[in-house]
Amino acid sequence: MVNSLKNLESFSSNWINYPKIPENVFKSVGSTLRYVEIINATIGTIDCNAFVLNDTMDYNLRIVCQENDIDMSGENKCAFTTGKRPVSLVLIDNKAFEYMDESIIGTFLKQNQLNEVITQIDCNDCRNVWLKGQEFETRADGMICENAKYFFDQDNFIGC
Repeated sequence: MVNSLKNLESFSSNWINYPKIPENVFKSVGSTLRYVEIINATIGTIDCNAFVLNDTMDYNLRIVCQENDIDMSGENKCAFTTGKRPVSLVLIDNKAFEYMDESIIGTFLKQNQLNEVITQIDCNDCRNVWLKGQEFETRADGMICENAKYFFDQDNFIGC
């Protein structure tokens, strides 16, 4: 359905259950799409390339996932593959993101040097320490620590 919409600038969905967000669902929308928001949804799977757009625009596409229950197992490791356009991925209170899985979020960040993730994380959970690596240093500014400290504070990730 979204694929049939032209000149779509924003897409917002609230309280809908998605057994699957299919591959290339936004592809034909192209350069006009700037904002995707999915709130309070149960999402069975997000296929690879679900958020790929058929464009090479320089401005960010902002994808906001808030208070969703997303199954991020198995085939979803490339769920946020986005193509050439830079993306700001905002994750707010999602049950699937107890920690930032490097195989999912790392893949997303490596795709485009301008991709970023904005979320709150546990800065004492050693599964998140990979974000402090030099490769991701400039894109970790959007990480907010649950302990209210700056992400790169020396008191974070002690013992990791």
